[in-house]
Amino acid sequence: MEANKPLPIQTAFNVRELGGYVNIDKQTLKQGHFIRSGGISELSDEDCAYLYDYGVRTIIDLRSADERATKPDRLINYKDIKNYAFSLSEDAEPGKMQNLTISSMDQLYCRILDKSQAMIGEIFKIMLASKGTVLFHCTAGKDRTGVLAMLLLKLADVDEETIINDYAASYQNLLPYIHRLQKSLEDIHMKLPLHVFESDPQNMRQTLAYFNQRYTIRGYLTSAGLSEEEIDELRSQLV
Repeated sequence: MEANKPLPIQTAFNVRELGGYVNIDKQTLKQGHFIRSGGISELSDEDCAYLYDYGVRTIIDLRSADERATKPDRLINYKDIKNYAFSLSEDAEPGKMQNLTISSMDQLYCRILDKSQAMIGEIFKIMLASKGTVLFHCTAGKDRTGVLAMLLLKLADVDEETIINDYAASYQNLLPYIHRLQKSLEDIHMKLPLHVFESDPQNMRQTLAYFNQRYTIRGYLTSAGLSEEEIDELRSQLV
């Protein structure tokens, strides 16, 4: 199944619904519950209003403290929206990626799955307690956000090719942002390898293979601190 198209947001990149996909049991995922996104620090007033009217009432920011300080979210203190921050992986911060000793992005994603399992459990508990639509994001909405999206879609029994397509769509969605980021990095004499910017389908295919060898989705979430009842409730928000 093709990836969902971005929502009509003009001042942020890669803002997409998780709803609308069809799982292996032919169930259509509910819309209006979860949105994955790139950074939202430059949202216009119109786009803030659009997301609020869409139903967004919870923002989960997966960026590092440095990223949040440099570019704070525009929806902080916006009406009754609640904001939560989790530094899911500082390795995925653009300014630090030049120090990564990895040859492909799936190595980073597997590291996040293993090392940030407890934090992922905390994030999902917040999702469970949230009213309205939850928007979760990092800087590009590709890496940290992509890992969370993969887990949610896996819990909803979405087939793996659709999960891979959902991930892979980020590169085209992010091209304007990538060009801008590359130029800003060049201005400070920093160069990142091309694979850092891409969302090669093989990255998610390898990540899923790694996950399937070591975990089941329910086992992973149980170890992350969710009860069986909470896992069922989270799934019911998806399907």
